[in-house]
Amino acid sequence: MGIFINKIKDFLIYIYLGSVCAPLIAYAYLGIYTRYHADDWCAQVDAVNKGVIGSLIFLYNNFFGRFSYVLFEYSGGYFETHGLNGSYTYILIWFLTLTFILFLMFNYVTKQNLNSLLLSSTILFVTFDLMPLRFVRRTIDDISHTWDAYPGTFQIFYWVAVRDRILPPLIMATILVSLIFFFGKKRYKITQKPIMLFSGILLSFFAGGFGETYASIQITLLGLTLLTIFYFGSPKINGGLKIFVSTILFSSLVSMVIMIIAPGNEMRMQYFHQTKELLPLVTLCFSGLKSFLINIFKWPGNILSILQILFISAYIGTKSGRNGLIHNNYGIIIRSFIAIPGIIGVVLFSSFFPAGYGQSHAPAAYVMMGSIYFSVCLLGLFGYLLGVFLSYQLINFRKKDIIKLEVLLIFLFILFSLNGFRNTQKILKHRVQFKSYSVAFDKREEEILQ
Repeated sequence: MGIFINKIKDFLIYIYLGSVCAPLIAYAYLGIYTRYHADDWCAQVDAVNKGVIGSLIFLYNNFFGRFSYVLFEYSGGYFETHGLNGSYTYILIWFLTLTFILFLMFNYVTKQNLNSLLLSSTILFVTFDLMPLRFVRRTIDDISHTWDAYPGTFQIFYWVAVRDRILPPLIMATILVSLIFFFGKKRYKITQKPIMLFSGILLSFFAGGFGETYASIQITLLGLTLLTIFYFGSPKINGGLKIFVSTILFSSLVSMVIMIIAPGNEMRMQYFHQTKELLPLVTLCFSGLKSFLINIFKWPGNILSILQILFISAYIGTKSGRNGLIHNNYGIIIRSFIAIPGIIGVVLFSSFFPAGYGQSHAPAAYVMMGSIYFSVCLLGLFGYLLGVFLSYQLINFRKKDIIKLEVLLIFLFILFSLNGFRNTQKILKHRVQFKSYSVAFDKREEEILQ
């Protein structure tokens, strides 16, 4: 009986992997219909007329201080509009980067290849699924219109100006986390130490320059990481790690200061009312966070996705064979169960501060991808530690109880697989609209060139 259940479970694991990769493939597929919108044209005209550096100086003095975004976005015009520089390229790089880093964190064990794929695909799937909806006004006639709802990820993947501002820093942040992890575990040669430090400084500085909201999240996370190191006080955590994290935190702060002091900010902020007093600002942020959480938890599919990341990470934790982690770090793991939800709350809250201060309202939906991604990663860590903890407890379970748990696992794998395929179908139903727009766009371009 147990052998039969294990075979079914092993088969369903691959079905599940396909179900969480399918939405990623669907997003990548729709990327072939990406064309320029709105600000994309402005960026390329400025890049041609002023050059990349000239555009950076102009925008810094007249609009905003997001220096990394300008350098990245305005350099993108040298690639094809919908060829190499497409959403599928970003999704592939992000997925491969996250998978490889998870594989390294799992101690380079070959049998962890599948677990790395499962966890990375689930993290990205849940991140995309939790994005708030984007409402677009569609005119029917002179006196009537509708507000059509679309997945918020569409604006990120298929509007070049937004994509180039949101996705690159998240990919760089993934690499930055791996540098902190390996530095703390001392998985480097002494000659590699300055290279890792320089890489961390460069990544944190450049990633922070993509936007005020992302920089705020990065500074918050690095600050909390530093506090966590001091709080746990493990003898395994040396002073070198504290210096490493402090250095990249300082680099992030410098990046934020460069953006804040940009002369263009004063001109841009004339169009908005600023909330400068602390209490109204905190109240505004709490109100925005409350609305954000209500919008997430009111949809059963979102709740299912959150349970999904907890389940798959816990499953991987139970299969990790790291029971020794409990023996040596029992107190740290218990405190982590308390600290991680608090850290998630602080990260989400911090993402509302820049927009709350500068514009007196919550940030645009697409801006929330950063805080959602980091929150999902933290949920994955929570689930993994929970799985390790449960595996330690399962030692005392009777065989018939283990079989019952295996049956429950089969049910959950089926449920979450259906959730992934449902999400894929929801994404692909927009294909006809995307294709019709791209065909009309290309036809117009041909007529202009003639």
